[in-house]
Amino acid sequence: MNIRDIAKLAGVTHTTVSKIINNKGNISENTRKKVLSIIKKYNYYPNESARRVSLGRADEIAFVSTRYASNFISAVIEGAEQKSYEPGKYFGKLSLYSTRGNEEAKKEILTRILRERLAAAVIMLFVIPDKKMVKEYKKANIPIILLEGKNGWRLFN
Repeated sequence: MNIRDIAKLAGVTHTTVSKIINNKGNISENTRKKVLSIIKKYNYYPNESARRVSLGRADEIAFVSTRYASNFISAVIEGAEQKSYEPGKYFGKLSLYSTRGNEEAKKEILTRILRERLAAAVIMLFVIPDKKMVKEYKKANIPIILLEGKNGWRLFN
């Protein structure tokens, strides 16, 4: 079952189904109820991979840190998680990445997030990207929030 199948069953276009799923556009209440009923009946869930392709990015926050095992880092992750549950953008999608302080792992993780469009924004704790990587993220319109111990935080956007 895909979005086109739902559209066919509802007698609407796949664009209409997409708008309803994403809560966009001006769709009549009758059409909305009809489509949502079919979605529920067939237990349909959007294909996240296809969604990433169509949006050009994932709707989640990537959290990149050197480690997870400390009270401070846990508190920062908790704050990011709480923010991700606010209505609108991210709906609780927070992906955690650990570099374990390894420079190669950092480079690979940041490159994968960027190239595979794994996140709409990146929070980095004690991880400092090189200038070239920052430029690539800016070009891709993926904001980076850099959290540092003594120096507070910076936003690269």
